[in-house]
Amino acid sequence: MAIGILFAILAALCGLALNRGLRVPLSLAPLSGLAAVVVLASWSTAVGLPPGWRSGLVSVLALGGLGVAIAAVLRARPALRARWLPLLLLALSVAIPALMLGFAFAAVEAPVSTHDGAFHVETIDKLRLGLRVEGWYPTGFHASVAAILGLVPWLDSARGTFEAAQGLALLAPLAAFALALALGMNAVIAASAAVILALTWTYPYDYHLWAGWPQGLGVLLLIGLCATALHWIERPSARLAVLGGLFAGAIVLNHGTEVYSAALALLVIAVARFRRLQAGPLARHVPLAIGLAVVFILPYLTTLLGWAGTGGATVAGEVVAAGPDVDGRGDVLQFILGTTGSASLIDLPVRVALMALGAFVFRARLAGGLWAAFVGLLLIVHLVGVPPVTTLFAVTYPWLDHDRPKQVIVIFASVLGAAGLWVCAGYVGSWRERFAAHPRMWARLAVVAVVLLGFFAEGSGVSIYKRLSQAIVEQNVYSADDAAAMAWLRMHAAAGEVVANDLAGDAGIWTPYKAGVAILLPRSATGSVMETREPILMNVANLELDQSLEGRACGLHVGYLFHGAPPAAFDERVYTDRAVLERSPGLEEVFASGEATVFKLNLRCS
Repeated sequence: MAIGILFAILAALCGLALNRGLRVPLSLAPLSGLAAVVVLASWSTAVGLPPGWRSGLVSVLALGGLGVAIAAVLRARPALRARWLPLLLLALSVAIPALMLGFAFAAVEAPVSTHDGAFHVETIDKLRLGLRVEGWYPTGFHASVAAILGLVPWLDSARGTFEAAQGLALLAPLAAFALALALGMNAVIAASAAVILALTWTYPYDYHLWAGWPQGLGVLLLIGLCATALHWIERPSARLAVLGGLFAGAIVLNHGTEVYSAALALLVIAVARFRRLQAGPLARHVPLAIGLAVVFILPYLTTLLGWAGTGGATVAGEVVAAGPDVDGRGDVLQFILGTTGSASLIDLPVRVALMALGAFVFRARLAGGLWAAFVGLLLIVHLVGVPPVTTLFAVTYPWLDHDRPKQVIVIFASVLGAAGLWVCAGYVGSWRERFAAHPRMWARLAVVAVVLLGFFAEGSGVSIYKRLSQAIVEQNVYSADDAAAMAWLRMHAAAGEVVANDLAGDAGIWTPYKAGVAILLPRSATGSVMETREPILMNVANLELDQSLEGRACGLHVGYLFHGAPPAAFDERVYTDRAVLERSPGLEEVFASGEATVFKLNLRCS
């Protein structure tokens, strides 16, 4: 979590420097700083700057933000004392995910996802080493994390990526705070929205288990774009248009999924605020924002167009749309829990009631409209299986896959809930006059209300922590035995040797970072590489029977086979029985610790 805190602080400081220079609201700083880091890291990678320079550029911008922060605190010290409640709530909203993730993942040394997690780690490690990254996948998130990890060179990329990504969870409550302020709510209500989001499972906790970090980052950039649009409507300026272009460009550089979310959200905002839109500034500033966004995505534009020209992810979307319902799409209860942000049935009635009350608050109605638009879209996808809907699903894939829009929905739900919470608080406060003759009775009622609120908040927090802990137990494949085997490999593997790993089926996927030894089958390997190398793994127990495969293994310098502890229950690997490997004449067991074993390949290499 220490690297996550560093990531969040650097992003916020970069945003302070940027926002002060543009003279735009400082409440957007954590989000605009994140966008600036994405664009800066992506461009510096594209032009071939050494990795150290990329980290240095981010650090210089953050130092500028530190100066802005110090000056702002000194200048506004009396005002800060007067606003102790929103500051306290905001600090609490950041502390909650820091403590939740910090304690839950304290003993975890690598991402619990050996699939998407391994892909992201491999990409970031290449960028840390200054190597070229092939493929269509955008690298905005990866370049940003690589720039941050450049400041801590002693930390391996597996743990470093996992910790740095947790910083996104610390920025999520600040996104809810910025959005509520942009809607015109006061600082206390906005900070309350941040606390509610910090106690919401769907976002910012769930995606850390399946390594959906680019999507998690994309949600923050989307909220930043929406908040910027709201500020622009109230006070149009070219500076806000520049900031909007920065957010739009960063969204594409990071992960294009949220482009669709942005289109829907901005449409709802434009319809709701139609009477306030000014035609003149709109005609001048929208082209400016779009033009800047195009400039920002230039490093990725050619790759993006080439990928889209071959059909993009439409084919995969069609396959998923035609497949069986394996993601719980028919579970009504899970849908309701996900769209309200409820952690369990305990807090569901409270959240629904607060959201319903919040919908009557004038400044929260737009948040309600955004919530309704995204929920309505998901309902259509869930319930309607006709070609127009399935086509939308396939064309925009993976936007609507795995109910990912719920990550955005719960932020709107948190803002609605915060507005409803203070409606309740105002109602309880109005009782004071009714009990003027019995002040103790009113005080007792107020205490009861606070205790009930604390009970439900504590219930949400406990539910989230239990889900995190249980998921880690079920999914984490990097055990103490695996760590011991990695330590042995680090000491005994010769330079240039390669370890045969069981795909992403066990902890062998983390060998390059934990043992410093290359692996046969990286998660990001291209199709041609897999075709060449996978047969070696499939026949590793009897390579002596196939001279061609044995020669191929010799050419790749495959010296060891790593057989780790059993994977997660829903995962598979090639060799499930260690006894089969132990009986193989071509393999020699050279190290064992519990369920983790390292075998030496006895190859007949010339």
